[in-house]
Amino acid sequence: MSRWNSLHTRSTLRRTLPREVCGPSRARRRSAASAPSRGSARESPAADRSLRRPPCVFAPAAAAPFSLANERRTMPTMTASVRELFPEITADDDLAALFDGVGLGVAQDDRAARGLDRIARVPAEAFVAPAVADADLTAFAVTATSASVTRLEAVFATSARTREHAAALAQARYRHLVERVHTASLRTLVAVLHALRDRGVLQGATTEERYAAFCALGHHAPFQAAVRDAFPGLAAQVDDAVETTLTATAQLVDRLDAAVADGVLAGLLPPAPVVVRVDGPEGDLHAGGQGVMIVTFASGERLVYKPRSLAAEAGLAELIRRCGTHAGTRIDALRTVDRGDHGWQEFADGAERTPGPAFFQACGELLAVLHLVRASDMHFENVLVHRGLPVAIDAESLFSANERAGDGGRRPAARALADSVLSTGLLPSRVDLDASGKLSAELGFLGANPGFPPVTAQDVLLAPGTDQLRLRGVDQRLPEPARAVADVVSRAELDALTDGFERTYTWVVTHRETVRSWLVELFHGVRVRTVLQNTWAYTRLLGLATHPRFLEAPALRRALLHRTAIGRVTHFSAAAVRAEIADLERGDVPYFGLRTDDTGLYHWDGTRLADVLASAPLDRALRGLDEMSPAVRRRHTRAIRASFVDRLAPDDDRPTWPHRAAPPATPRARHRAVRDVVARIAGDLADTAARGTAGTPTGWVGATITDTSRPDPWRVTMLGDELYAGATGIGYFLAAAGTSLDDESLVDLAESHLLVRAHELLDDDVRRRAAVTGGVTGGYPGIAYALVNGGRLTGRSEWTTAGLALWRALETDLVDLTSDDFLAGTTGVFAALRGLADAPWLPAADRGPVERLRDRALAAVVAATATLQDEPLVYSGFAHGLAGTGAALAPYARRDPAAARALAQAGAARSRFGADPWAISTQNPQRAFGWCHGTPGLLLSHIVRAEHGGDDGDGGATIDALVQTVQATAFELNLSLCHGDVGNLVILRRAALHTGDDELLDLVASRTDHLTLTLPGRLDAGIGKSVQNSSLMVGQAGIGFGLLLLDAQAEVPNVLEHEIAR
Repeated sequence: MSRWNSLHTRSTLRRTLPREVCGPSRARRRSAASAPSRGSARESPAADRSLRRPPCVFAPAAAAPFSLANERRTMPTMTASVRELFPEITADDDLAALFDGVGLGVAQDDRAARGLDRIARVPAEAFVAPAVADADLTAFAVTATSASVTRLEAVFATSARTREHAAALAQARYRHLVERVHTASLRTLVAVLHALRDRGVLQGATTEERYAAFCALGHHAPFQAAVRDAFPGLAAQVDDAVETTLTATAQLVDRLDAAVADGVLAGLLPPAPVVVRVDGPEGDLHAGGQGVMIVTFASGERLVYKPRSLAAEAGLAELIRRCGTHAGTRIDALRTVDRGDHGWQEFADGAERTPGPAFFQACGELLAVLHLVRASDMHFENVLVHRGLPVAIDAESLFSANERAGDGGRRPAARALADSVLSTGLLPSRVDLDASGKLSAELGFLGANPGFPPVTAQDVLLAPGTDQLRLRGVDQRLPEPARAVADVVSRAELDALTDGFERTYTWVVTHRETVRSWLVELFHGVRVRTVLQNTWAYTRLLGLATHPRFLEAPALRRALLHRTAIGRVTHFSAAAVRAEIADLERGDVPYFGLRTDDTGLYHWDGTRLADVLASAPLDRALRGLDEMSPAVRRRHTRAIRASFVDRLAPDDDRPTWPHRAAPPATPRARHRAVRDVVARIAGDLADTAARGTAGTPTGWVGATITDTSRPDPWRVTMLGDELYAGATGIGYFLAAAGTSLDDESLVDLAESHLLVRAHELLDDDVRRRAAVTGGVTGGYPGIAYALVNGGRLTGRSEWTTAGLALWRALETDLVDLTSDDFLAGTTGVFAALRGLADAPWLPAADRGPVERLRDRALAAVVAATATLQDEPLVYSGFAHGLAGTGAALAPYARRDPAAARALAQAGAARSRFGADPWAISTQNPQRAFGWCHGTPGLLLSHIVRAEHGGDDGDGGATIDALVQTVQATAFELNLSLCHGDVGNLVILRRAALHTGDDELLDLVASRTDHLTLTLPGRLDAGIGKSVQNSSLMVGQAGIGFGLLLLDAQAEVPNVLEHEIAR
């Protein structure tokens, strides 16, 4: 299982641990974004994301149950020593309830004295040792475990398989043991080094000499004894590491002998195999220090030993072979031998992949099989290349798409995500490693982005080789994994991937009953893994637990491990959390499982802890088999293509236009053609909707772009609240499409998201206030905007009422909107409110609140423009810069002196752009070509200002020049509204109507005709970023909305100006 998942503990505990251990905070290390972000106010899917895997089981710990009544008197002692470990829990009673809920007892400070104080009382002669050449900090671990070498060699000497190379095998296992003990002791050794340096007992005149003297102490018995006495938790970890290493080694040797004797490895090994090397354990340790090991034989063969049942791997291998025989798939599986409580597996050779589309076709076939058995976690560590094709090397996460008992209120979009091919992990899947999203890692087997390798916080040694040595957490690049795929995928390769998936999926549907019998035969009663939380969180917590503060007081260490219980006792059961803590106390990453024929949660030792699932995993998979259909297949295909949204070449998204524009069609013919394409897009969005029930909003799963300052801004997930790239924008388009097409079903679908989501926010002040960030395009003001306009378009007054209620709520929440631009800030909010306040239909009761809110937003815009001359970075464009500010203020400037002054200040700031007022920013002299950044947005702004008497006194010359520039440079980009050809056509049409240029209007009409002819083919192919996502501003919904804006017979408000329906 991958460790590269989200981090939780480090930031919470940073304030409680010394800086030399933790280093500076991440916030101080993180560099500022180079460009403003669009902002995001999505519904957080964090709680639902864990449901891709069901909860797991723990064996009850042996500790006596804790009684709050009996132990409450000890709370002052506990809070003094433990309270700082839980900074997010502010009340003593709440902290007591946490420990009471777990039931392991209140942790006391069991230190007779601080470990370093004990070290200080040790006579100085204990810290004088003979010099040792080339000694380093590992000397402590080497000496502490040295007696194990003989014992390990004796273990290997017991078997004919390992006797010949017993000494070398023992040394290899010993090296792994030393590394494990060194990791556990490093922080303590650094703290002891500082203490002895300050005490002045280290020999040497220089910092390097004193460091060398300290390292030599690692071989000194009195020093070993002093450290073990001062830090009993470390002593226990050392002893446990030695014993579990010996036990695991003996098990490996005994099990290999038994397997050879029973003949189950015939075909994998020669008759009398001789072991020459044992590597590992690889990855996390579980179940008493056990892990995966790779055994190399003298004949050259390698086998993977796993100390758990491989029934899932064996079943998957047989299922894949049957699919090859009957369905004609090319994929293969590693040969596997399941021995009940352990097993052996063929080693994947890691060869280069088969060139061309054939590899991707095999990946599509594997994806269909993995989805059939509801697999997850099939990332680049668990799927490898073998003989040129993909193979799954780890099947412990099969049957992971389950539902907890009583979880019927889960978001439909969350359920759709869990049930989709996206949850397998095989497709590109970038995971955020911190809350900001600045740190992320690409985990999907088919994901590849060599330009941006994953990064995360790592502990590194500063001032090595000196007595100033210290540990500090820094953001480091992780080793780039061996990628199966390049960073850009060709259309042929993506087509081959979807073809392999669709053909295999279709065969399964056609032979449903046969496949059903296979699943029952191969997987009934099989054990699979599930996790309580991301394994990276466990490893970080275990890392913190190696701090000397916790190794000097084992009970305090147990208290620290109770952090895993925060907010989770009632969710997973106290028994599960107790078992989780028990595993962590042993230094293991907790390991839990499910049985495919049961609804219970199991510990690794087989103990059933709780009844947690709504149905058994195999039953859930069989139900999924029954639900498979051509319509569902199309949704999966769309998700597959969406996962590659940022991995195709830009040319794949680039439209082409005829060298000479054809004469435009008649307005009536164009209207019919636009309707056909809009109906096609709206129908696709309707087909892929996760429809809400019982008060839960309809949602969508797909590609979305969030913070554009990230190096990798695209994510494929359940869409959030954003008008820009979320479900709100899709709902707004569906409302407009339903009105234009006279299709009430589309309007009903839009309502099932927009209206339901609005009521949720109105009923929850805390969640609503958090969702204001992002303004009209990224926050809940976008829902208000969509509902008000949608209500006017559809005639559904309840939409307008809910939208106005959300706008009124902004009076309280506006203070939390810190951005001031048009796209995601107060300028865009002001533009929408200005139009709303002027709407003739606005009820009298709402006019006063809307006008007050408009004036508050205006005040924020005025304040922002007052500093433009002093700001180091000023943008020219509509989304983030002066063009958007000018367009928002111009219609109000004649009515309000403050707006007029702000408009003048924004105009004066254009002088800062020097020779080219159309440059992207004061720091970027290049030009851009979209509404957001670029000349089309500048053109739109000049049009709006000219319409309200603010044409800068140039008689329209700037508009004419911008029209020519947009025509010449701002096409053949992409199909988006935000920064593509569709949005630029909308702006050119606006210019033609403003200037009365019939020739330009004909050009726009001709290109609209061309779009309606070519778009169906693009939609069928599913190629290009603009058609691989569903969003309003950068995806399919925006293409459809743009066509409505280009259709003279369709009357929809222009979202590029935040226009309000009249």
